[in-house]
Amino acid sequence: MEELSTKEYNELYKKYFKEIFNKPMKDFGFKKKGTGRFCKLNKIGLFEYIGFFRYYHELRVEYAIIPIYSYIMKNSIGNGAKTAFVDLDGEEKMEEGMKSILEEIENKIIPWFKKYEDLDTFFEEVVENDRKYFWSDIYKYLFRATTFAKFKKYSKIQENIDKVREEYNKLPDEEKAYDFYNVILKEVDELEEKLKEGEESVEKHIEAMEYKSLLAWKMEKLLKNKSK
Repeated sequence: MEELSTKEYNELYKKYFKEIFNKPMKDFGFKKKGTGRFCKLNKIGLFEYIGFFRYYHELRVEYAIIPIYSYIMKNSIGNGAKTAFVDLDGEEKMEEGMKSILEEIENKIIPWFKKYEDLDTFFEEVVENDRKYFWSDIYKYLFRATTFAKFKKYSKIQENIDKVREEYNKLPDEEKAYDFYNVILKEVDELEEKLKEGEESVEKHIEAMEYKSLLAWKMEKLLKNKSK
């Protein structure tokens, strides 16, 4: 086979990507965002993300449950993983490689997402599992506080807000001035205020945060098509 020009390769890549992924991803319930990202809200309202990352003639998938109910964590892919790169160097490898990725999505990634549609499993294996985290503790406690708010476990919100502040107070003085740490404090301050106002205020606050995050993702239409 003759070596493909960059233009020819890109056109072939788009052709196979569309043929191999677009319909199956739609059948899985995902909406396409841009050229290589797919998103959905599952039946318990968690935001599921599958993103394709191309590096020259290699391709892999990153996937995650993203806490869009937290402003500071809405771009996080901490609760997920990534596949190995697949070689797409040439038309034959491209078709075979993409089909192997689709097979992994169907047989590994989709079952991984479905597992966490069980709320007890999600809390046990993700939310309250200390071994799950590679973030610093301040993010862990922010994730927990906002997740407990999302799923109306009101008795556990304040203790995690307090732990966020404890972690902030441990920081060196120069780090306390960083904008993103102050945004974290602002977020928990607002959540605490809503908690004092009552459960209805917390619920409305979380709904507003989710909508704001989906607007940032340009995926607000997902709310109209939420899985039942």
